[in-house]
Amino acid sequence: MTQLAERGYALQRSLGCEVEWLSPEQVQQRYPFYNLDGCVGGVELAARRELTPGAVVNAAGAWAVDIARGAGVDLPYSRTGAELFENDCRCTAALGIPPAAHGKLNEGQPV
Repeated sequence: MTQLAERGYALQRSLGCEVEWLSPEQVQQRYPFYNLDGCVGGVELAARRELTPGAVVNAAGAWAVDIARGAGVDLPYSRTGAELFENDCRCTAALGIPPAAHGKLNEGQPV
C-alpha cells in the first residue's frame, strides 16, 4: 500500500466508514473487468454492504437526460439547442487554464 493509499484508507476509517482494504489480487477477483495497471489496492464496504444515497447529482449537462435514462429515471427536461457557460477566470488562472469567457453549445458540440 502506498503512503497516499494508506492516508486515504485511514481517513475513511477515522470518519467511521466500515471499509476493508483489498489487495490488487482481491480487487481482480471481485471485479475481473477492471484494468488494474498500477493498482495498489482498493477499499470495499465491510461485509460487502451497499450504500443507499440520500441524493444523487446528475451534472452531465447536455447528456443529463441520457444518463438519467440509463439509470431508469425519466428526467423531465428537453434540450433547447444551445447552452451558455462561463469560466470563472480567477479559478482557471490559478490552475493555469486559459479562460473561455463565453461559449455556446449545440447538442453538446462546440459551435
